[in-house]
Amino acid sequence: KMRAEWFSGTDQEAARMKLATVSSGFFLFWGLGTAVVTTIADRIGRRPALLLCGVAILLLSAGCAVAPSFYVYAVLRSLVGAPVGAQGAVSYVLVIEWALPRDNALLTALLMVVWSLCAVLFVGLMALSDGLGWRIQELLIAACERYVMRHFVDVTLSAGFVTNLRSVPFARRSAVSSLILAGLQCAAA
Repeated sequence: KMRAEWFSGTDQEAARMKLATVSSGFFLFWGLGTAVVTTIADRIGRRPALLLCGVAILLLSAGCAVAPSFYVYAVLRSLVGAPVGAQGAVSYVLVIEWALPRDNALLTALLMVVWSLCAVLFVGLMALSDGLGWRIQELLIAACERYVMRHFVDVTLSAGFVTNLRSVPFARRSAVSSLILAGLQCAAA
């Protein structure tokens, strides 16, 4: 649908190359964002960094949905890579910090499984919404990120989180909740 909107009447190979360049830009910024934001998260804290990433993904994805030209879309979609990569890395560190040390290997494996399953489910959502157009799909990404941010605030700012952070049962519940949250964050972006 994007090709029909912005690339009608042009060489389809050139259109594919432009779209591939956007994907390359996304992953370039993924790496850069991970390096920069994880360093910032060490200074300001993991939760504020995750919330900033969530807001950035929400705004950039919404911006992609209303982009007036392919070039504006390309820049915004590439920039989305930075908070997406950072969100995954910071989520992982946060899960490991919340967990008991003996559970780290298991949680790492579970986190990888949850991320993969959430990505598969999100691909299914995109396939189901294919007929709605790419702009609606970008808005769905933004809506999913908004849901994830709300869940994150509920979990991390609850009174139970603040008062029971180091208790064994709470640490395990928090870690499981964070696994699901991290998977949703990566899939939503």
